[in-house]
Amino acid sequence: MEQEKTETTAAATETGKPKSNAELWLRGLFMLFFLVVTRLVEFVVLALLVVQFLYKLITKKPNQPLLDFGQSLSSYLYGIVRFQTFNTEVRPFPFSAWPSSAGQTTIETKPVEVSAEMERSGGAVPPTQAQAS
Repeated sequence: MEQEKTETTAAATETGKPKSNAELWLRGLFMLFFLVVTRLVEFVVLALLVVQFLYKLITKKPNQPLLDFGQSLSSYLYGIVRFQTFNTEVRPFPFSAWPSSAGQTTIETKPVEVSAEMERSGGAVPPTQAQAS
């Protein structure tokens, strides 16, 4: 009997389906919790964008730690959406580890090449290039 229960648990975990209605209702409570968390994170994103904008306005370059935090925050929101849409059974932070940015955002400092034709047209794509695209 115990072995059947273990096999059922393993099968439910692998397929991502809740084992019972009680687990589905519990998941619904977690989904409501993460709905509230999502709204709170929106305020953090607002603060982050204001600080990053002001930093770039003053220094002319983005702040790397803020970029990294923004990347991990977007990964966190992605995890919440995956959980809420039943794409995963893994509950996001605080029930699992905070996602790391792990070097996913590095500031690219290579200059953008602008052709003389684009400069004359004020940045518009010349008709010959637009037709070729």
